[in-house]
Formats: sequence, C-alpha cells, structure tokens
Amino acid sequence: MALENKDYQQRLNAVHVKNAADQKRLAAIAIVTQQDEKWKADNCKLCPHCRRVINKLDGCDSMICGKNYHGGDVQDGCGQQFSYSTAPAYQPSVDVRPFMPVPAPKRSATRIWREDNGEATTCSVCSKAVEGIKLQCINCPYLVCCINCELLDASDMQAVSPHHSNLHLMQIFR
Repeated sequence: MALENKDYQQRLNAVHVKNAADQKRLAAIAIVTQQDEKWKADNCKLCPHCRRVINKLDGCDSMICGKNYHGGDVQDGCGQQFSYSTAPAYQPSVDVRPFMPVPAPKRSATRIWREDNGEATTCSVCSKAVEGIKLQCINCPYLVCCINCELLDASDMQAVSPHHSNLHLMQIFR
C-alpha cells in the first residue's frame, strides 16, 4: 500500500523510526539479539523431533525433550528421546537488519473501481470514488474504503459501520 500512497508511506516510515533515540534503542536490541543467536549457535542443538532449542548442561548424551533424562526439571517439550551428539546443530533463526525506508512510489495510471452496474465504487467513509487500492472488510463486506480512509482510526469507520472493529481483516484489491 505504501507504493500506491505517499501519505501511507510517510506514516509507515514514521512508525519504524520516530527519532534518533529509537534508532539507538533498536540498534542495541539488534546487537543483543545477534549475540543471543551466536551463543545458541555455539552452545545449543535442536530436538530432532520438534526442533526445540536444547542446551546440554552436563551429564550423559541421553536426552528427553522437555525434561531431565534422569528425572526432575520438567519444561515444555515433545518428550521424545534422542542422543545430544547426533542432534542437529542450532541454526540462527533471526536475521537482524537495519530498517530500510520504503522506496518512493512509482506513479501509474489510477484505476477507479466500478460496481457491476458500471457506477464508481464509493468509499463508505468519505463517499468519494475509490481509486487505486480498494479495501473491503472481510467481516463487514458492505464496508468498502479507500486507502486514505483506511489510515483513519477505527472509530471513524465505526461511525459508518457500528459493528466494525480494528481487529477485522481488510481484503486488499489492487
């Protein structure tokens, strides 16, 4: 949607990076996450049955996923037995990258949505013809809106459709 609407793009970029303090905080979180992933890659394996991360503290190679092989220390796990030495190595699962702003939209001919009878589809919120992207609530199929109105608070849509909730999914038509 950001490629179709400059305002949406700006709002999306603002959500990702509000200011320099947020950038520093996000960079610190990224460093800690990368360190955690490196530690797990160096010290952990995966349960061959459910792929849960396993760290052997001491003792023999016999393992039961989710509990101590010789009793006690019960945690979540599938309960399958395996040998730690033959378990697959942990592969880092988090790829931490710096935020990349959405590229500026490339303008093309704007499409006006039409009903079966040929009339322009109108936005349920602003009553203007829907151009470009059309959004339709999956739970309230009579609620159709343009990209600009989708950016509004849910209360604006609830004025038109009292049953609409911000938890409802919007189907996107391009």
